[in-house]
Amino acid sequence: MRKNQHAGRVRIPASEIEELVISQLTLLLQSPQRMMDILVGPEASSRAEVQAVTEASRQWSTAMTDKIQELLQSAVKRIVVHNERFEIEINRSTLRQTVLGVSEDAASPGNDPDEMVVIDAAAQLKRCGGEVRLVLPPDSPGANPHAVPSLIRAISRAHDWVDRILRGEILNQRSIAKETGLDERYVSRIIPLAFLAPDLTEAILEGKQAAHLSLDSCLGNIPEDWNQQRAQLLGQ
Repeated sequence: MRKNQHAGRVRIPASEIEELVISQLTLLLQSPQRMMDILVGPEASSRAEVQAVTEASRQWSTAMTDKIQELLQSAVKRIVVHNERFEIEINRSTLRQTVLGVSEDAASPGNDPDEMVVIDAAAQLKRCGGEVRLVLPPDSPGANPHAVPSLIRAISRAHDWVDRILRGEILNQRSIAKETGLDERYVSRIIPLAFLAPDLTEAILEGKQAAHLSLDSCLGNIPEDWNQQRAQLLGQ
């Protein structure tokens, strides 16, 4: 992956890049017209070619994620991240071979095996706490929920600790710190996550939280009142 030099040196989680690329590949594969433009070209005259692309689009539109991942690994050659968009460079010949079952030798003479197809998608680099994330616009057809693993783990820990305290298995936060080897102050900042409003908790666990929400923004002085929590964490 290459990032735009003007964006500065940032590190984006590889899993997030993969998820966004898979979403764009899925959109491509679900569109017979885009598939036709890329795999056959605007001068396609063969009904057999049109039917082949249409059928391939129908089959790939229901493909499992692991199959799309295989396509990503074989056909995607480079991902370039800019400040407000990212580019996916795909080898046309490899895509034809994988999707249509057409080998390079059988490809039409006008197709250069090294020719690259570029998919351009809008996205923004956003800093969320200590992380930099690549976020698709909310109205983008490829926009998917983005889970924040560190935040989900913290909420899971908080609920587990509170439940154990209520069951009498551990006495207090100091006992938790001693058992886990975590700093007691850190434990005290995690515990309040067990008392987030149910809708906030559900959104976080499903990866549907606001794009700016991170573990850092949820630690510290979280209000007990759920409406105040929403105002503080979501700006509502």
